[in-house]
Amino acid sequence: MPERFSEILRAALAGDNRCAVCGGDVPVSSRSVEQAQKLHREGHLERMDPEGVRTLLLLGSLDAGCGIAPADAAGRLRVACPACASSDELAVAASMTDSVPAWA
Repeated sequence: MPERFSEILRAALAGDNRCAVCGGDVPVSSRSVEQAQKLHREGHLERMDPEGVRTLLLLGSLDAGCGIAPADAAGRLRVACPACASSDELAVAASMTDSVPAWA
């Protein structure tokens, strides 16, 4: 039986949907959420590991203006909200989103 979308997101985020600097909520682009919902409808999201789903949302945060923050102790990428992101973090995020194909 397919997992509910909210359960998949909860497992993927595991409390890790906050700014690496201030701890506040981070935005996620609507197209990233739409892509995740499309993958879920097609049955693909359930087959992705939680880190893969988290990465989809992280890319959506970059699309929404967040910056790439230093990785955490486990080496996982983190984001800094638009208010906290340094110009260097924003530049790295911009270079990453320029190379990411449109979510179609």
